[in-house]
Amino acid sequence: MIVRTLSLRRVCTGAPTSIRLTLLALPILMGLFFLATPPASWGQREPSGSEERLQELRAERYDLLKEMFAALQTSLQYGRVSAAEWRQATFRLHDAEADLCMTQVARVNVYEKLVEAMQLQEAVAVRRADAGRTDKADITAAHLATLEAQIELERARLSR
Repeated sequence: MIVRTLSLRRVCTGAPTSIRLTLLALPILMGLFFLATPPASWGQREPSGSEERLQELRAERYDLLKEMFAALQTSLQYGRVSAAEWRQATFRLHDAEADLCMTQVARVNVYEKLVEAMQLQEAVAVRRADAGRTDKADITAAHLATLEAQIELERARLSR
């Protein structure tokens, strides 16, 4: 048995022009169609975890940071923790609290509290510098922390 293969050239030789163009354009159009419309599964990934589990982890992180922050507050009163460490802990605590928020309005409220805390810390740094208990670098660091908190607040407001 002899098997003959039909080439596109052989098929198109005796056909009218419209059929030849259709036969030539069909593979090109099919290729463009498949490239332009990827399968639905390409853009979707199976979730590797659940939203509930993520919220549980965030809540656990927030609880631990809250405990750590309470201990830092006590240590700060006795002078065993620097203001920089306190500022860093405050940022981490408020970021964790913002991650727990379900609405953007709640996130804005969290960052407003963070700005207030940083402004108070900056005022304390200025008073300590006036009393000669700290230097200008501490004031600058406190002001920088206030600016970073204000930036986070504005970002939260913009993403409403």
